[in-house]
Amino acid sequence: MRSLYDTLMGLVRLGWLVVRARGGARGAYWRWREATAFGAGAPGRAGRARAIREYARWVHRMSRLG
Repeated sequence: MRSLYDTLMGLVRLGWLVVRARGGARGAYWRWREATAFGAGAPGRAGRARAIREYARWVHRMSRLG
């Protein structure tokens, strides 16, 4: 249950980051994030969705530390 909560709150925080990045989900910041996370071997659709969920959980957990 905690993982579901972390995921949902993390997705909310990621949504806020997209708004603040001013370039939308395809802005310079997100292209940089994708390049540093995956390099040349970008995963398929399912792998990308899993990575986004994991990143969302991480974002939420890190925000609770500060």
